[in-house]
Amino acid sequence: MDKSICRLLLLLSLLSIQTLCVYGEGLDLSPIQLAPIPCNDKAVEKLSRLAVTYINEDRTDGYKFALNRIANVHLHAQGPAGNVYYLDLDVLETKCHIGSPKPWKRCDLRPFMETQISGNCNTTILHTPEGYSYLYSYDCTLVPDAPEKLQQTCPTCPLLLPADSPQAVEAARATLDSYKRQSTVGEGLGVKKITRASAQVVPVKASFVEYIVQECPEGVTERGTCQRLTVESETEVLNTEGKQETISAQQNTLY
Repeated sequence: MDKSICRLLLLLSLLSIQTLCVYGEGLDLSPIQLAPIPCNDKAVEKLSRLAVTYINEDRTDGYKFALNRIANVHLHAQGPAGNVYYLDLDVLETKCHIGSPKPWKRCDLRPFMETQISGNCNTTILHTPEGYSYLYSYDCTLVPDAPEKLQQTCPTCPLLLPADSPQAVEAARATLDSYKRQSTVGEGLGVKKITRASAQVVPVKASFVEYIVQECPEGVTERGTCQRLTVESETEVLNTEGKQETISAQQNTLY
C-alpha cells in the first residue's frame, strides 16, 4: 500500500475516534478496541524514546525533556494501515535548553538541588507497516518539586524565582557584564530571555540565572537587554554546554 495512503488512513482513523467521542452518544456503535501493551516491550520502548525526541523537536520554549518511565501503553490496530499507539510517558526536565543541538539522551537531568521539574506526556504515535512513525499529538504537564520538599532535604539549596523578577533581571545583567569584561566576543550582547532563575540566602546570599543572549547593534539598556530589536539583532547564542557559545550557563552573583 502507498505510504501516503497509509498515513491518510491512520489520520482518518484518529479523527473518527475523536468524532465518535463527541457525536456517538445514542448510536449503536461497537466500542473501539484498545489493547494494553507491556511497557517493557522493545518496540514500545523504541517508540517512547522516539516520541520524546519528536516532542522536544516540536517545542520552542523551555528545556528538553528526558524519558523517565513508560507508565501506560495501549494500541489501536489499523490492519494494513498500521497501528496507533497511545503512550503515557513520565518525563523529567534536563539542563539542555530546547535550542541546544545536543540530543536529550546526552543531556544532564536537573538535579534535585536545583529543583527538579517532572511530569507526564500523553502521546499518540502513528506507526506504519513500513516502519515509519509519526507524532500525531501530545499533551505534557510538568510541575516543579514543592519548595517545602526541597528545603526539608536541603535547607541551603536555592529556590526558584520568577524569571521576570527584579532579582533575576539584575543577576542576568550583572553576570553578562562580568562575561563581557572577560571575553572579546561578547561586547555587543544583551539578554534576550531569562529561562531560569533561583536564589539562596544561606550560607551566602546568591542568585543563579540561565538566559539566552543576542546581538544588540543599537546598544544595551540598563537592564542588559537590547535597545531596540531589529532584524540584525535576531541572532541567538544558546546554551550548548562546554563550548564557546555558552554565554549563560548558570552563573551566580554574590551580595
